[in-house]
Amino acid sequence: MPSKTLLDPTLFRAFCRVIEHAMDATQAAKAARGFFHQNEMCWAPMGTGNTKTQLPSTYNKVGDTCPKNCPLLGNICQAQHGNVNTQQQKASTAHAARINSAISAMVISVVHLDRPARLHVSGDFVLPGTEMDVDWIYVHYLLSAAEMIKMKYKAQYVAFGYTQIKTQEARDMVSMLADVGIVILRSNVPTPRGAILWPHNDISALKERFPHLKLAKCPAQNSKWTSCRTCQICWKVRETNVTVVFEASYNKKHKLDLGAILTQGEAHC
Repeated sequence: MPSKTLLDPTLFRAFCRVIEHAMDATQAAKAARGFFHQNEMCWAPMGTGNTKTQLPSTYNKVGDTCPKNCPLLGNICQAQHGNVNTQQQKASTAHAARINSAISAMVISVVHLDRPARLHVSGDFVLPGTEMDVDWIYVHYLLSAAEMIKMKYKAQYVAFGYTQIKTQEARDMVSMLADVGIVILRSNVPTPRGAILWPHNDISALKERFPHLKLAKCPAQNSKWTSCRTCQICWKVRETNVTVVFEASYNKKHKLDLGAILTQGEAHC
């Protein structure tokens, strides 16, 4: 029997009623897990966010869903450290589990926070078992889910995230997801609406190298009073055309050549 998902209209409506009756996002996340248990549905780890994001978030398997040429894997990938690493190790590559958690996070975030959810605190969009092919089954599930949520709640944005896949296929995916309110930034590709890993205290060197970019440091990394929930810069890049610069916090130990990584990314602008 095929796994049940929240893409089923009847299950989706019932799930939305459960989330709407919850008092806040934390209670809604607990109610979501109860709903999955009651209806014998699978799901992947989904939380209500840490102090930086403060948004419902999902986790994909690191490695299995990541491009195999990602220079951060095994080096400064933050998803391989701390609590994120704990959660991603529990994650599933099954499409049903991933889409159920994604829909759960999106509905909770839109209903209780009037914000988009954070997709894939760990992992990416790669089809498991391939080098860097986009997992189109999962992507099409996301497209359908976003349309359902936008239609029901009239939300402009339902989710945001990032991808390290540097192919034309990935560019097509980013464009398709943007059309339904899921904003994905291309990581370490020096282009408008992208994201770059770079030391914030050396931002002037980045400006000299890429004078055509509107660079913006991640505010949530520079102030304990700012979170992804209050910042909004990442999911509004299509309005502002900025390139978000993230502090390479783990690079003090591993000393990756971030300049060389950006040189590789330039070929995919």
